[in-house]
Amino acid sequence: MASSSPLQDVLAQSMLTATLSYDGIPHLVSVLPNRIRFVPNPNPRKGPALFLPFCDVIGVQPYQKDPKAFVVHGYGASGPGKPRQQRMFAFFCALPDERGKWIAAIRSAMAGVPVGVTAPRRRLVVLVNPAGGAGKAVAIWRELAPMFDIADIDIKLIQTDHRFHAQEIAQTLDTAAYDGIVSVSGDGIIMEIINGLLSRPDWQQAVKLPIGAIPGGSGNAVAATLATPKPIEAAFHIIKGTTRPVDVWSCRSVADNKMYYAVLNFTWALIAEIDKESEPYRWMGNFRFTWRGIGKVLEKIKTSRGRLTFVPVEGSRNECSAQCAACQFDAPVAERQLDGPVAPEVPESVSAFEESETSATDGDRTTEDPAPEPLQSSASDLPVDPTVREQDDPRSPPAASAVSPVESGSYGPAQVLIPQLLSGHAEGAVTVEDDLTFLLLTNMRLMSLTQVGSPWAHMSDGTLDLMFSRRMSKPAFTQLLLSFDDGSHVKMKEVEHHKTRAFILEPLDQSSYFMLDGENIPISTLHFEVHRGLATFFAPAN
Repeated sequence: MASSSPLQDVLAQSMLTATLSYDGIPHLVSVLPNRIRFVPNPNPRKGPALFLPFCDVIGVQPYQKDPKAFVVHGYGASGPGKPRQQRMFAFFCALPDERGKWIAAIRSAMAGVPVGVTAPRRRLVVLVNPAGGAGKAVAIWRELAPMFDIADIDIKLIQTDHRFHAQEIAQTLDTAAYDGIVSVSGDGIIMEIINGLLSRPDWQQAVKLPIGAIPGGSGNAVAATLATPKPIEAAFHIIKGTTRPVDVWSCRSVADNKMYYAVLNFTWALIAEIDKESEPYRWMGNFRFTWRGIGKVLEKIKTSRGRLTFVPVEGSRNECSAQCAACQFDAPVAERQLDGPVAPEVPESVSAFEESETSATDGDRTTEDPAPEPLQSSASDLPVDPTVREQDDPRSPPAASAVSPVESGSYGPAQVLIPQLLSGHAEGAVTVEDDLTFLLLTNMRLMSLTQVGSPWAHMSDGTLDLMFSRRMSKPAFTQLLLSFDDGSHVKMKEVEHHKTRAFILEPLDQSSYFMLDGENIPISTLHFEVHRGLATFFAPAN
């Protein structure tokens, strides 16, 4: 039996095929389960077969300037390692009444449903914090909101206006009515969302609601660790709907029996002081940490005395990467891709994003592509200069505790390893009592956009990276701060690094601060325990 040709294979998979005009030239266009394929017709020599993979497309809309045309909105890269950029691909039908069929077919293919079936419209709650970081969150959302309109996602937009507002929203939100909750701010709002979801009677179900992190604060470590350090990247992956599990850790304060939940890091001693004392400089953005770090180097290097108890466990000393083995559960890492199934690429096809770099200068073509115009969205309706209460201004000192705790034992996951440490029956337990220059407990690789907390941290391996140093000289402390740029501090002889699942910290003086996910909490004996893969975040599939 003769093998089929590539074109026959395409036609067999096609949901809709016809000749349309693209870039001023007739093209044979096919909507396939995972892409749009188009090739010059009837003269293929005019150019190669192009494809628009749906993994790089966020939506399709009628072209307002021509009743016969529709526009496919892509956010793809022109090559490996290059940033995503917006491009609009315009296709022109022969008759106006054909346009609706093409739009319906493309939307069905993207949703993975048969032609004629309407996929449920996704709904997201978006929290914009105007006081976050350098105060750019409102402008960031205004720029991104049109992407969500193109993707036909229903947005409930809320501007936070007081401390704990995000936590209150997450605590009372009808999670069954939404497909995710999105923060346009820094790491503090994400911590509030986590604590809100875990302080509900239905916390086990509520915590499954995917969380989106669009960087709009001064630290943005969560977004950066999720491989979405730029707002457009974060928005794109939220729209595409791919998710991954992330470890959550509980932190119980013994003094008042309060429980906090975190996903990023905990710091004590000099590193915590840099974080806390840089609060008045939030208007500087991420540079505030460097600025205060320089000040600490010029001061006398001091220590904080404490007692640490933990059980070291075996853990990966490799960096987290795509398909990271350390982060895998028994089942594959949870991913929810809203596009159709992946099919083999046609050999002669090339990405339209790669081809687009040269097509604009091709003298043989006359373009009918619409130039990208400023997009507007009703979901971006926020005041330009929102009124923010004085205590929420980024240049005002925060309250003693910047995150609202949960009554211990009321809701949320139970700590099951800590009782073993307290009873003295934990095999292999280690106790350290000393004067410490710094202590860092982290679950994620980054602790800001540019600083590495631990190169060996994994988001969902069920362990925490514990690092600390005893007394350090000023040159060693200076080297420590510089080493955070590439994570080489874990190899310094002054720094101890351990993997653990549970940890007890007893401060023996009150000389410093406790900073949990970038927020100040009262000093007390603390019990930490990790809960593997408890939260779900929007993130790239790999």
